[in-house]
Amino acid sequence: ARRQVAAALAFVFLVWGGAEIYVAATLLAPGLGVSRPATILLIGALVAAYSVTGGFGAVVATDRLQYALVASYLLAVAVLAGVALAGLPAADMAIFLLSLAGIPPLAGFIGKFYLFAAVIERHMWTLAIVAGANSVVALYYYARILRAMYLDAPESGAPSVSLDLHHSVLVGALVAGTVVFGVYWAPLIALAQRSIFFSAG
Repeated sequence: ARRQVAAALAFVFLVWGGAEIYVAATLLAPGLGVSRPATILLIGALVAAYSVTGGFGAVVATDRLQYALVASYLLAVAVLAGVALAGLPAADMAIFLLSLAGIPPLAGFIGKFYLFAAVIERHMWTLAIVAGANSVVALYYYARILRAMYLDAPESGAPSVSLDLHHSVLVGALVAGTVVFGVYWAPLIALAQRSIFFSAG
């Protein structure tokens, strides 16, 4: 049973990783001035070279460092691009969309991970496949929104988007929660488990 679960999880994350590379290539290709297939090959080659050169043991051993670097990179890109191109609301929207897509290290990834793990553990293969396909399709549409915010030229005369103080505080708190619980989710999971235990009596 464990081997089946491990194989299923490996398949889900393989498809998920391919979708992430596809979206990254879609967003980066215009800026790099190369075609999307070439960008996909470039990203794939870099990932493969890192895995082979460092060994999979080294990859596993540096997971925490990679996690922190990816978190810093995503936040830096979102904030800098938001300030430079569309203001902070676009950066907030980008973080929320990436979380909905299940991109680590945001809270949405943790939710999807536990959901897929529970479904696969109970051998609900059809549901797992449908959910995985839905995640890939959703990721494509989220990427189109991100591209419209950051890469497409705004229409002439389009009003700018700004937030007042109250909404800025509210959105900032939601962004902080999305990021914090994506990196340090253990207390939230423990609270959920205690709540289930208390409800069950």
